[in-house]
Amino acid sequence: MSGWIKLHRQLNNHWLYTEKRKFSKLEAWIDILFTVNFADTKTVIKGKLIEVKRGESILSLDSWSKRWNWDKSAVRRFFDLLQSDGMIVLKSETVTTRLTICNYESYQSEETKSETQMKRKRNADETHLTPIKEGKKNKESKEGKEDKLNERKLKFAETLKDFSSIYPREMLKEFYEYWTEPNQSGTKFRKEMQNTWDLERRLKTWANNNNKFKHNQNGTTTQPRRTLYDQVNDLTARVLGINPEQSTGTTSSGNGIEEADWSLSE
Repeated sequence: MSGWIKLHRQLNNHWLYTEKRKFSKLEAWIDILFTVNFADTKTVIKGKLIEVKRGESILSLDSWSKRWNWDKSAVRRFFDLLQSDGMIVLKSETVTTRLTICNYESYQSEETKSETQMKRKRNADETHLTPIKEGKKNKESKEGKEDKLNERKLKFAETLKDFSSIYPREMLKEFYEYWTEPNQSGTKFRKEMQNTWDLERRLKTWANNNNKFKHNQNGTTTQPRRTLYDQVNDLTARVLGINPEQSTGTTSSGNGIEEADWSLSE
């Protein structure tokens, strides 16, 4: 199932939503999406002026626990779970906790974005604790754009760490540099402009198109690291009495290593 539906923020005022209950994890996540700021604003907490960006919330753990009828430890564990899955980013502030939705814009439709821009032009900045739905659009500086772009590039780099035991470091670096090339306006990089993205498949294709064998300083040939799949195939061959060395033909394994076209020994 693909596609998505729109949930209006007024839903959190509906009698079904305001019913006194203990929230499920799904309800808590939807409540976070409803609750984070819809536009940039500033607020004062305990005499300290705090700037809150679009897609952020500075509600305390106590506030979240009361909204969801959870204890604080459950809220903290839930936030850790969301953060480990790359859904939110938490940052401790002096007087509260800042929660940021990752890729917040992906939850907004084009219609919603246009509506938001119109509302921002009509309204002045407001200073209050409750999340706002409208507000004046602050002009984003060039430095601000670069900072946000670099943050997203850093998150993309983190996803490549899981493949460091499979692919050479130099190849991963080239892959990263290619897919993080920014567009002309500096608002997105190449990877973000793809309609679909399967990191594992992209890396495999990149490796196949890359030089399959690299020469080290001694002039010898270094082959890519053998994957778990290759090791399982070797073990299966030994158990079934298959002899890949005496095979009559070979096939390519997709990672640049030629594999035997195994047949049972007679």
